[in-house]
Amino acid sequence: MRNAKGKQDPDAAKVVPLLVTYWRERGSKKLRPAQIASSLRQFIGFLMQDELGPAATVAQITPEVFRRFQAWRMKPHTYEVAFEGETYSHHSKGVNGESVQRNFDDLSAAFRHHEREGRIPLGPRVPRVEQDLRSEPRDLHLSYAQLGAMIGYARQLPDKTLLRFMLLMMATCARSEVAALFDPAAQYNPETGIIDLHPEGRKRTHKRNALVPAIEPLKPVLAQWITDKAKPHKSRKTAWRTMRAALGLPADTLPTTIRHTVATNLRNDRISPAAVISEFMGHIGLTATTKRYAKLDPEYLADIKPGLTTIWQRAMDAAEAWERDHALTTGKRGDKLAVVERAGKC
Repeated sequence: MRNAKGKQDPDAAKVVPLLVTYWRERGSKKLRPAQIASSLRQFIGFLMQDELGPAATVAQITPEVFRRFQAWRMKPHTYEVAFEGETYSHHSKGVNGESVQRNFDDLSAAFRHHEREGRIPLGPRVPRVEQDLRSEPRDLHLSYAQLGAMIGYARQLPDKTLLRFMLLMMATCARSEVAALFDPAAQYNPETGIIDLHPEGRKRTHKRNALVPAIEPLKPVLAQWITDKAKPHKSRKTAWRTMRAALGLPADTLPTTIRHTVATNLRNDRISPAAVISEFMGHIGLTATTKRYAKLDPEYLADIKPGLTTIWQRAMDAAEAWERDHALTTGKRGDKLAVVERAGKC
């Protein structure tokens, strides 16, 4: 990849080395690295099957190429790509326009990175997916029975990664991509009870991640998390999909659904002031004065704690009810988790 770091003419600059170089320099350090790597692999896999081939240059990537990529992604497709020392095989029934737009955003960021570094004078202009092909905003809301089933399921897993991820989101309304990177040893202060949801060392963006108070039932979870010295996991897609299938949840139940559910319950129950909810979710910018206050006062956003504690308790009650009637088991080969009803259920 040495040549990908030098100044290049668009007619000679190879796309694949540029994408891999971007991953190493920038993509792997962003908040959603698994998604970015997937986008890069998908475009490489497409090029391997397209008429351009994997040796395509920047000058050859025209709007028509992106239209072919979009059509390819939205239909059933399969590819196998070697990426950073591993071989990735992917089979898809086709994705929606929203997924293609995420791919386009990641590809655009890669080409803009090399423009800023002076390696290529101008990268391809990446289009946007037509609005009528984009999915409507999700309005999925979990019931307490569903949320309890998810918690009960995760509590029976030997690995507590998924459980801690969900509990953190439920107690803080964190965005899923930052919850996946959460390190309690660095982001939680037991003395003040304040959680800084922004991953340590990450650049601040317009999507502000709030400083929030830890509710009381979350504190022992954080303490054990620190004691276990558990490292953040950047991707838990497989565990999430397995849980969703085992519990029979809708296909569009995503980690962000927890954030949406908590916010909806806070608003509907009218427990917390609307302005406090917006601040808590990172929707309102902090003034310099508020930043100083937030860092010093353990009771910052204290008005949000009763509502969150109520949601937590109702979810835990639902989890206990689910666990009384259900258990996890594995198949004969021990390779697939399934939910079964406990004997003696009334």
